[in-house]
Amino acid sequence: PLGLVGAPIVPFSIFVSNIPLAVMEPVIRDMLVTVARVVKWKRVHNPVTRRRKTFGFADIADAEGAARVLRLVPRVEILGQNLEAKVDAATQDRISAYQKLVPADTSGDEAALADMQRVLAQSRTAIELEHETLQRTAELLSKEQAGKDAKLQAKERERKEREERRSRRRKRRSSRSRSRSRSRDKRRRRNRRSRSRSRDRHSSRRHRSSHRSRRSRSRDRSRDRHSRRKRDETNGVKPMDSE
Repeated sequence: PLGLVGAPIVPFSIFVSNIPLAVMEPVIRDMLVTVARVVKWKRVHNPVTRRRKTFGFADIADAEGAARVLRLVPRVEILGQNLEAKVDAATQDRISAYQKLVPADTSGDEAALADMQRVLAQSRTAIELEHETLQRTAELLSKEQAGKDAKLQAKERERKEREERRSRRRKRRSSRSRSRSRSRDKRRRRNRRSRSRSRDRHSSRRHRSSHRSRRSRSRDRSRDRHSRRKRDETNGVKPMDSE
């Protein structure tokens, strides 16, 4: 609780964001020191690339300094963008409880802001050089990435073209096989029809030949009977009743 004698001091953690990548860690710490008692300042880095990120955390020793940081940091502009300072709900409750007991004193804000601007002006040249370096690096990386993307796109186009050629070849093979199959089926049907017609012709011929042979045999038998009858009449033989 506030005012408890002998209680350990719990710092007020403030989240400072929107920091340009060209701003080095000591610049923000030196600016915060001019307006409050800073216990710790930590700029967050990418754990893989070890590059600076655009935010960090500042631990302020007292509530009055934390409130002053929340008021003044958003008024600082670096490379065309304003910094941001935020706290979580629990920290805000602690600051509000302190301000109920001790009203906020804003009389020294302008002087503190001027001190922050002076610290920033001392590092402005280094910040601008770092900004230009980062821009050139980003352009080189962008060009390199564009070249890689172009190569990947070219490879992808080549792959698609190969796939299309293969697809066209497969379609041509399939159409040829279908046409060959259709022509083969046509030949088979023609052969079946021709064999069927040939069988029909042969069967009709056999039928006609057998019919002719039966008629010829009948004619031969009737001719033989007639000739025998004439021969018997000539010889004076009376035909048999059985005949």
